[in-house]
Amino acid sequence: MALDVDRLRQGLEEYRKSLHAQRDRLAGDFADLQGAFDGLWQEYSGNMAEEFRDKWGRTAEWFEHYLDTVNRLDRFLSERNDHLRHL
Repeated sequence: MALDVDRLRQGLEEYRKSLHAQRDRLAGDFADLQGAFDGLWQEYSGNMAEEFRDKWGRTAEWFEHYLDTVNRLDRFLSERNDHLRHL
């Protein structure tokens, strides 16, 4: 069975496009949530607020790590795609 490089390259590019769309959608949603949290934080205080802020901070760190991982995956896929173009 022969390897169809063009088909593989096209599949990688479609995956990258899907990954970009998901990343952009999630980043927008997260920015909206961050804005809502910032507004809430100005009005909310006390022990529960501190606990919520701590948990939100961990969630935000996780999400930033996720976005970084997606960006590294995107660079990797782009490099593989460029390599396939030269075969």
